[in-house]
Amino acid sequence: MIDIIHHPADSGWARQLRQELPIADSGATLVLLSAEAVDDGQLLSQLELALDEGRRLVPLLAEGVRLPTLIEHLEPAAPDDLDELARRLVGQEASRPLRVHTRSLRASNRRAALVVLLLAGGMFLAALYGVGVLGMQYPHDDYDEVHERVVATRDAFIEQALPQGTAEAADFAVTAEAAATALRPLLIGTATARASN
Repeated sequence: MIDIIHHPADSGWARQLRQELPIADSGATLVLLSAEAVDDGQLLSQLELALDEGRRLVPLLAEGVRLPTLIEHLEPAAPDDLDELARRLVGQEASRPLRVHTRSLRASNRRAALVVLLLAGGMFLAALYGVGVLGMQYPHDDYDEVHERVVATRDAFIEQALPQGTAEAADFAVTAEAAATALRPLLIGTATARASN
């Protein structure tokens, strides 16, 4: 049976389409939109439910009726071409609509945001309690050991690049220019300090 969403006033139209359409079943839902239907809150609720369920919708408009905002991104079917309408109902021409922000989806998004906010707030408060009350700190020993290795490596590079005599001191500007950017100020500062001693 063809799935049709319609206003009670359009029951005759829906019945006529079921009889005239050359298909017995459809993979999409036909939405009949008359002037009464677009103003009916119950029909719009049915549309929201269909969108939440991910059903494929094919709108069919009465003359002079515009698509509701909820489904305005969909292409309405031509009311006078039943073969094309049948193809859209059965085939993939009635592609899945874009994810529409229905009331239930917005409520679900708010709940998810609240859960994430509560988790983040809880972790932040736990961290404050740990640092402020329990006195938790970073591991000094591990940090100091790594820092000492970094300093020793840096100093070894600087020591190799420092001028050892007058000839090397004359070419020190070239040596400093060739040094790594991060080491250059330390190299120049160390050479200057040693030269002034």
